Amino acid sequence: MIPVRPKNKIRLGALVGASLATLGVAFFVWYSLQSHQKRAVVGIASGSNSGNAYGLYGDASGENAGADKYGVYAVASGTNGVKYGVYGRASGDGGTKYGIYGEALGSGGTKWAGYFVGNVYASNYIQFGNNNAGAPPAADCDNNAERGRLSIDRSNNRLYICNGAVRRWDYITLTD
Repeated sequence: MIPVRPKNKIRLGALVGASLATLGVAFFVWYSLQSHQKRAVVGIASGSNSGNAYGLYGDASGENAGADKYGVYAVASGTNGVKYGVYGRASGDGGTKYGIYGEALGSGGTKWAGYFVGNVYASNYIQFGNNNAGAPPAADCDNNAERGRLSIDRSNNRLYICNGAVRRWDYITLTD
């Protein structure tokens, strides 16, 4: 690695040879200051022209079988305070805002736009976009891996809950 070491303890370099290349690192930033906020990488994309703007863009791809790919991988650790692995905020006047937005695309395989290990908390509402007119399809609740799916039947005022391969769809009648 060829580091640049200014006196404010920011180190920036591109890897040359096999130093950290065995870890697959092509660009490395190390930052250490005794200040309130620390930012190792800052991306700003602004302007008034049309088109998308990405402050930080990550793309991980390849054909290596069995290897996971992370467009952005974030870790927050320490002994004190709150830790956010990923923090998203969307603000501004007008329009729709998504603090975090996910898509899972492609043919075949399982697709989860969001997957969480641990508890999930919402300080306001959770809204479902699959408001069916009638009962959900039986094929959407025919194995135990689908347990916990929810669907709202607005024509019969029912909340359907997938209870696995044996019980299938159970429902709760919604009343005024």
